[in-house]
Amino acid sequence: MHTNKTIQQELEAVSSFWNTIPSQMPYMVPTHYFESLPSMVRAKIETQAVYDELELVAPLLNTIPKQAGYHIPVSPVNALPSNAVAKPSTKVFTWPKLAIAAALIGAMVLVNFMYTSQKQAVDYSAYIGADHQQIIETISDSTLTAYLDVHEKLIVTPDVSDQELLEYIQSNN
Repeated sequence: MHTNKTIQQELEAVSSFWNTIPSQMPYMVPTHYFESLPSMVRAKIETQAVYDELELVAPLLNTIPKQAGYHIPVSPVNALPSNAVAKPSTKVFTWPKLAIAAALIGAMVLVNFMYTSQKQAVDYSAYIGADHQQIIETISDSTLTAYLDVHEKLIVTPDVSDQELLEYIQSNN
């Protein structure tokens, strides 16, 4: 049974079956379980059998230190030993770096715009008045054969026998 009355009324409206189910969570997590979980997992991993197997598979991995990447320092940061000398804080200027980066990006955009905006003019007037028959007659047979060899895949020919070709030629002459 649910403690909130409106939820209880909605469940009763849907079905009486929902009233029979207890509203308590069936699973409980032990106290401080998640605080001790990393150390428990590490203890399972750091058995000697794992190191022996790792030595066989990848010996270089055993040289990596086995410690947590993040940890809270034991002593406060401001507590320096008496013989330590504190470094003066140096302010890093980031605006010059940002200005240089912005200038470089702007220069690249400008060059790209100038390069892509150039229109290449093609003079088609030379091809309009040309005598195509004369141009085709001046092309040598070796040039045509070389072109056909290179572009052979573009030529689609039907599967027709020689006999059928001869009959077609004779019927059209």
